[in-house]
Formats: sequence, structure tokens, C-alpha cells
Amino acid sequence: MTAVPARYRAWNQNHCAATVFCARSRCSFPLPIPTSFTSRNTLWLTKDGGKHWKEVSPDLSRETWEIPPAIGDYKDMPTAKPTRRGVIYSLGLSALNGDRLWAGTDDGLIWTTSDVGAHWNNVTPPELKPFWKVFNMDV
Repeated sequence: MTAVPARYRAWNQNHCAATVFCARSRCSFPLPIPTSFTSRNTLWLTKDGGKHWKEVSPDLSRETWEIPPAIGDYKDMPTAKPTRRGVIYSLGLSALNGDRLWAGTDDGLIWTTSDVGAHWNNVTPPELKPFWKVFNMDV
């Protein structure tokens, strides 16, 4: 277990979102949430209100992608090269199965796990393309 730095979005087991702000080693949680999740490109879980965090996913962002035509003349610039940039943007917690989670990224991927993060499956429909933001998970 390790401390989670920076600013994150947290989801508790009642599907309520709360923003978690961390500055250096001090964190402020707006609600007392015993079990909650937070994310960037990986998903983290706490069961003690944020004192300790466990990483429960690999990097769920898109590993690579084709440069979109809209980039045009800028496609050869170093900042336009495909690199992992995405984050987990939405999280869905199953009301029927407490071990089932769904994660959507801001670079167009959908992942699910049925064992609270031990194993993840990419279930992204082929219609979802890079840069399509999965901003809501209703499960």
C-alpha cells in the first residue's frame, strides 16, 4: 500500500463521486468514505478512508493510436507523437456484484473486471475510436 499524490477523482461504494485534493503529503477528503476508488491512468482502492491505497489495475489508457488528420502540418512535431496520455475518466460499480467494476477512459477505451481489479478485460466496442471520451458509466 502506498499514499496517492496529486489531485484525483474518487468514487465510493454508493456510486457517489468526490474530488480528492492532495498537496504534498496532506490529503483532504470532502466526505468520510471508508471504501473508495481514485484514478489517473490506473485505478486505486482504499478500505480505510484514504490512509492507505492499493493499485488495483494496470495502465488502462490507450497504448498507441493513429495521429488524427486534424493534426495536419503538426503531425511531425514531437508533441504529436503517440504516447500514453489517457486517464480513467469514469467508473461504474455494479449494484448487483460488488466485485464488478467498469472503467472508461478519456481516450476511448472501456474495461471491466469481475474480481475488484485482479484481472481486467478490454471490452471496447470497435466503434469507439481514440480521443472519444467515455465520460459516464451506467451499470
